[in-house]
Amino acid sequence: MDAVSVLVAAATFLAAEVARKPADALATKLWETVKAGLRKVLDREPTPADVSAATIRKAEEEVPAVVGALQAARSGSSGLRRAEQVGSVLRGARVLWVDDRPENNAWEREMFRVLGVVIVAVESTRSALDSLKGESFDLVISDIRLDNENGIDGANEIRAAMPMLPIVVYILNLTPTQIPEPASGITNEPNELLHLVLDRLERTRI
Repeated sequence: MDAVSVLVAAATFLAAEVARKPADALATKLWETVKAGLRKVLDREPTPADVSAATIRKAEEEVPAVVGALQAARSGSSGLRRAEQVGSVLRGARVLWVDDRPENNAWEREMFRVLGVVIVAVESTRSALDSLKGESFDLVISDIRLDNENGIDGANEIRAAMPMLPIVVYILNLTPTQIPEPASGITNEPNELLHLVLDRLERTRI
């Protein structure tokens, strides 16, 4: 992975970390530095789609501390460092992401796209099953707490349709619990999500 892509991935990772763990003082401080640079470039609050090699380079020119903040984020994330080392596992991988509130994980989806993953986002189990009929995927990421349906039942339906397809559960708030039976991992943290995805893809794509 080239150096600029690493910085772009670090930016999307930082934003996801702050969204998930607003009490994390270090991540918040680093993200505020990055946002300050992006605001100067964009003249508004950045969205996931705004974080690109071009905007990061420009933000670095406007606010030199941006690169330092991104490098600190990269150094602090074992998931990002691992993704750099085994990037070929991620490039071209196809992930079906099931969440009825996609805005809750927009930064995470962009992070995976920057790392070379093809993301297909759907908002219901029915849409997920329809996608599985016409496309092939390496992994499913699902929020089992869907508003209008039982997400665990939905995960079971996906497992029944594609028994060998790994399912990773990514939820907003994680309480002490066992991993739901259809899933091979559960987390609410971006760093752990990276590890879980890499764990599964390394088993199936190497």
